[in-house]
Amino acid sequence: MELHVRGWHVLLSLVLVQWARQCLCIAVKFPSDLPLSVALGRTLVLEAQIDKGPEETVSVRWSIKQGSKTYRFPNQENAKLTVDNFSKAGNYTITVMDKSGKEVSASRFVRESEVAPRVSIPLLCEVSNDSEQWDTPKFMWLANGVDTTANLSADGKMLYPSGACVHNYTCIVNSSLGTSSTHYLNTGCGTNTDDQTWNGGCTVIVWVLLVLLLAAVAAIIFCILKIRKLQRKPKIAAVPQTEMQLMPKERQTIQ
Repeated sequence: MELHVRGWHVLLSLVLVQWARQCLCIAVKFPSDLPLSVALGRTLVLEAQIDKGPEETVSVRWSIKQGSKTYRFPNQENAKLTVDNFSKAGNYTITVMDKSGKEVSASRFVRESEVAPRVSIPLLCEVSNDSEQWDTPKFMWLANGVDTTANLSADGKMLYPSGACVHNYTCIVNSSLGTSSTHYLNTGCGTNTDDQTWNGGCTVIVWVLLVLLLAAVAAIIFCILKIRKLQRKPKIAAVPQTEMQLMPKERQTIQ
């Protein structure tokens, strides 16, 4: 009886092993399902994660679907797809097939980038613990006095400023030993390069117009003074050259 039971155990173990071998599952996925933006002419790099058994062999193929047409990428047979001189936006798909012919796939949409990447300089809040033994501190950020939880690093130490105009950033650190805070004043907030250029151009125009106005006033004053000077000069009457006429008495004396 004992040998009979052991025989059943061995047979059941063999069946389970065979079933497990047949049920080796494969899976494939992308690290993110969000659309990927790539600039035209740049290099597209897509990398997927393939989950399979250590002894499982698989084949990989990549394709892109544009509308009703599907295009395959030759010589791309691993989990990483590299496309030089990117020009096709669409749904990129990786298909993985095992030895039995079972296929699994994952897709990610790649679109053309329309705007340049935004660059931001993060604000770092550091805790000095040279002479004190701190426990794990908790960081809190205020933007213009309002608590903010967006655009923070995982540990809360760094804040990536958004496009909003914020004049005052405050970092507050809490621990069992107390609370500490520091401030950062953004003096350049609210200034626009285009506005500065426009204001500078307006200033130059105003100065030029002012100089021209002063020159015109000076010319008018000069002309007025010259006219008045000419009017003040004495007039010299010209004596007409006519034949002298003698009075009657003078004529008699001559006779």
